[in-house]
Amino acid sequence: MADGLALLGGSFNPLHTGHVRLALEVLYALPRHIARVELIPCAHPPHKPGSGMLPFALRADMAEAACAPFPLLRVNRLEARRPGYSYTWDTLLEYRQKMPDVPLYFILGSEDLIQIPSWRRGPELPTLADFIVVPRADTAEAAFRKAAHAIWPGAREDEPLASGAMRLRLPRGGSLHYLPLPRLDISATLVRRHWLADRDIRLLVPDPVPAMLDAQRELARRCWAGAPAAAPASPSAVQPNGASHFSVANCPDFG
Repeated sequence: MADGLALLGGSFNPLHTGHVRLALEVLYALPRHIARVELIPCAHPPHKPGSGMLPFALRADMAEAACAPFPLLRVNRLEARRPGYSYTWDTLLEYRQKMPDVPLYFILGSEDLIQIPSWRRGPELPTLADFIVVPRADTAEAAFRKAAHAIWPGAREDEPLASGAMRLRLPRGGSLHYLPLPRLDISATLVRRHWLADRDIRLLVPDPVPAMLDAQRELARRCWAGAPAAAPASPSAVQPNGASHFSVANCPDFG
């Protein structure tokens, strides 16, 4: 029986269908290794200071509502409990300390892999959790190898986790797993642009998201477009069970 845990982090501003589909595809591709996937909304993204970010509670609520139909997908709000910027190193270290015997896998795209040297302690991250690198359709395995060997000289090929995958074991511990999977070419930027233009965003986002955004329309518009906002609606308007409580009169500034 699989006992591994895969982690998918992101700003989720907002969460879109591509995020949920990616989590499910990883589960389906590695059923002997991964028991569930946890989505981790970033509380204070260090790479997006001062940008138009919805309040954490609303982003997390939307993620939870989107994952509710899928019992093997969960949302973890741990980054909201830490002060300061939300660094992947701190998050993975917390998981590793709490789950020392659980195989951990961190999901990222091939476009993120090449940015790892700029992340806090980026080259050390695979010592906490193996990387599952999901390429875009136009990214070849050769490009993955080149990027991996540039960051981790001495990485050597090992037995893959699944057919069609490729594994590189790293000299200081941990592995990179190149895992070609179907990916939906959706971005949160596209969703925000359509929503601000009053276009239909159904199918771009999970079913609960449009109504949750509409319930916080003035707040979302202020965050995403700088428009004046009224006080946010009550939590019960955001999610039927009123799971989260937030009272933000304007868009939070993470600068």
